[in-house]
Amino acid sequence: MTPTGLSTTPTSVTLTAGDNAEIKATITPDTAPQTVTATTAGTDLIDIEVIQ
Repeated sequence: MTPTGLSTTPTSVTLTAGDNAEIKATITPDTAPQTVTATTAGTDLIDIEVIQ
């Protein structure tokens, strides 16, 4: 099944150096592949941990 939607909770976040945030991605429909790739322009500025 092809994904038809992607939403995140929260929809946006602003952080200061040293802060942490968790963003949950929801793909619809539930039967579509549940794979999300996170990217950033500067990996020296951010650390992304994917929790399944």
